[in-house]
Amino acid sequence: MSYLWLLALSCALLWGPKLLSAMEDAHLRTLKSQKLPENVKPIRYNLTIVTLQNDSFYGEVEIELIVQVEQRYLTLNAKGLHVKKFWLRRKNTGLRITINSTETKPEAEQIIVHFNNRLWLGEQYKLLLQFKGTLETESIGYYKTSYVDNENKTVWLTTTHFKPNTAHYAFPCLDDPQFKTPFILNLAHHKSLQAVSNMPPKKRVKNTFLQDFVWTYFEESVPMPTYLLAYSLNSLVEQKFVRKKSPELTAWLRPGTEDHSSYAMNISSELLDYNEWLFNHSHPLAKIDQLVLSGIETNLGESFGLISFQETNFLYKENIDSLNVKQRVAERIAQRFSEQWVGHLASISKWDDNWIMKGLAMYIAGFGLDKVEPTWRHHEKLLLANIFNVFEEDDHVHTYSLSIDANLEHRVWQAFDSFSRTKSFMLFRMLHHLIGTDVFLKSMRAFVERYAEDLLDPDELWEIFQQISEKALSLRDDIKVQTVMNSWTQDQGYPLITVIRNHENKTATVTQTRFFRTPPNPNDIPSYTREKSRDRCWWLPLSYTVQSKPDFAHSMPRAWLKCPTTGKMVAPPLEIANLGSPDNWVIFNVRLSAPYRVNYDPINWALITETLLSDEFESIDKINRAQIIDDALNLAWTGIESYNLALTLMSYIHREDRFVVWEAALRSLNRINNALKQAPAYRLFKSYVRLLIEPQFRKIFGKDTNGSNASKAMMRLVMQIACNFDLPQCLERASKKFADFIANKTKIPEDQRDVVFCTAIRMGSESEWTTLHRLFAASKVSNERSVMLAGLGCSRDTWALEKVLRWAFEAKSKHITVQTFQSVVRNSVGYFLAKSYLFANMKNIKKFLGNVTGQIVQIVRPLILEVSTQTELEAFRTLMFEQLYDLPVIDTAISRLIERGRDNIHWRNNRLQDLTLAIRTHSKAKGD
Repeated sequence: MSYLWLLALSCALLWGPKLLSAMEDAHLRTLKSQKLPENVKPIRYNLTIVTLQNDSFYGEVEIELIVQVEQRYLTLNAKGLHVKKFWLRRKNTGLRITINSTETKPEAEQIIVHFNNRLWLGEQYKLLLQFKGTLETESIGYYKTSYVDNENKTVWLTTTHFKPNTAHYAFPCLDDPQFKTPFILNLAHHKSLQAVSNMPPKKRVKNTFLQDFVWTYFEESVPMPTYLLAYSLNSLVEQKFVRKKSPELTAWLRPGTEDHSSYAMNISSELLDYNEWLFNHSHPLAKIDQLVLSGIETNLGESFGLISFQETNFLYKENIDSLNVKQRVAERIAQRFSEQWVGHLASISKWDDNWIMKGLAMYIAGFGLDKVEPTWRHHEKLLLANIFNVFEEDDHVHTYSLSIDANLEHRVWQAFDSFSRTKSFMLFRMLHHLIGTDVFLKSMRAFVERYAEDLLDPDELWEIFQQISEKALSLRDDIKVQTVMNSWTQDQGYPLITVIRNHENKTATVTQTRFFRTPPNPNDIPSYTREKSRDRCWWLPLSYTVQSKPDFAHSMPRAWLKCPTTGKMVAPPLEIANLGSPDNWVIFNVRLSAPYRVNYDPINWALITETLLSDEFESIDKINRAQIIDDALNLAWTGIESYNLALTLMSYIHREDRFVVWEAALRSLNRINNALKQAPAYRLFKSYVRLLIEPQFRKIFGKDTNGSNASKAMMRLVMQIACNFDLPQCLERASKKFADFIANKTKIPEDQRDVVFCTAIRMGSESEWTTLHRLFAASKVSNERSVMLAGLGCSRDTWALEKVLRWAFEAKSKHITVQTFQSVVRNSVGYFLAKSYLFANMKNIKKFLGNVTGQIVQIVRPLILEVSTQTELEAFRTLMFEQLYDLPVIDTAISRLIERGRDNIHWRNNRLQDLTLAIRTHSKAKGD
């Protein structure tokens, strides 16, 4: 190692200008030009980094390489770095290969080194590079972040976030997931800081070159891609969890938050043990560190042996934080630990396949949560949340398939967004239901055994499921896993199946078509999907049950709606026989075992409705009750069915005690609420919702019960609906709870605080707002501050909302900015203020958010979701094209936003009258 060079660099006060381009919008950019030629393969990295106190760093990296194609050049990734020196030596002889020239390609984030001699096939070489750079201020690459300690002092630390491919922001490397390589890491840093990384520290010694600096040397890592390398320099508090076996667990926490970490540490240990059992494979590392950071914008966690969390996703304390916070913490930790096996131990070779690992890890995490928190029934909760999120995104023209070419500019970051992860989750759940739990578990273990320390081949993954299914005889001979899964992953959208029964001969004809929320205009369909949009076919597993013998426990398919293997890809109708008595209902898609919607003939709808309106409504499984409500309301939104049918079904819901059913109903009610806010019929709609929710509110919060028989989740949901739609009893209760909290320090139940704060501020005066703002300013607890901030945005006073908007765009955390802006938009008064603020300040907002397309979309989207006229929508379109034209892939983002606005306008023009008539028929609100 060239320590003399390190000493020389440490004496320099100023660095020269960067040779490579500065950081652009790293969250939305193309990988097309960054693809490395496959002529060399890295064997090992030896990386040394010195981090100075002036936000700069320097170091050297030695990369051992083997040549796979003879050539006279090497291509590396690097960005924002000044690469000082290059040396290349043949490993077996030590002979130096002289350099002819070097060139940089800023647009490709590459350095190309040309040599005077040929690099021979099969030979190993050592490439040494010296570099220097500046710590990033955004959560990408090697960056700095901060927190405020108990004395209100700002404390800085450094850490890394290298996924998907930003390790080359920190050091020159072959930044491609196909290369799994051991790392030797050596960090020089100030003695007041500690260093943590993927592997345990080997030793810490005094740095003889830099005063008050030390070296921390780490053990050599297991083979891993560059994006899994992680390291941090910090003065956080160490919190160890005592375990009887390896790996040991340690959390690194902001001082003063230690007593909020017990729950996270406990379930981390339980989840670690569970995953070792589930995969039948021990975790290969001796330790796992959990780095808990405040004020971080991005979704952290992508490293092996060093897992990073946002504070809001790790800290929880009983009697202070809500059940929602507890569940979020558990869910995030469960997913991070399942990723240690699915995604890290076994990893992908190309970003195109990222959805597989993310979705599978998310699905597996649910099993872990059901193990450590069995009363939550987490898989049920996650199922409905995910499937409805997928439906809401995938029933539009401007969506995309999971299997993508990540080299296409407009598609690269689709491999990393929440939609690809949640749709993948749903498809693995569907596969689980196709083959059964025993086969699925054996397949998971075979998968990890096959790909431990190796790279995923999707076709081989499907083949593992196929082979084990065939051994267990769990699939029909004509059903192939790869064929089924490809029909769902290679096209966008999802199907609506229509079941038309012949009640006399006890048969049904089943057909499929793609479901759209709003009828698409062919001119709006992107050119790359227009051709495929004509013909769509999914291999559909059809599970169903009949009223005479209801069986909701078994969801494996009883029939298949198959696709043709040649010719036009349109599924022929399927006839199903022996469906039972004509006066008995049939329900398809048992427990939502596959992601599709279902429509029925009028008689079958009437039979289902009859049961729901009777005392036997619970004879239909709660998941299917949620599905029926959601399907009916969405079919009514599109006009496929009437609102009279949907609201007739809804008539029973005042007796419904299940959270999952009400949550499904609330999604559709909120969509209608957004579209109706500026319409004269809004009062009528609110009165109708109050009639639905009042019986449940009385049942839960009445004097004799006060919630004793309801779950925390159900209590919060009912209170949220009741207060949001101005049920007088709820407004009175929330205002009294807040007054008692302020005057007498009477505790507000954790799970109701957000509703109480928002309602009290909305219905209160300046005094309530000022009091809550004072509490917000004094709070040091991240989750508590988040709830209070949302409450401040509920005010109906212009002066207060103007303050909140101003504070939002002065916040250090962009996450707080987005959250605050969205809370103001949800407010009926705040919507117009927020919209005016956006139009007047778009240039400044764009600059403040660092020209990051994703964050700007989060600001604009809630406004678009309440658009009510074409004129208003065109104003947004003009604003975005004029002000945001230079952002990466903004055309795609704008198209998706505009389509959401079109949903409301089309609905108001075509469906509002039908809803109004149905409400007047089904409620006492007639004449309001």
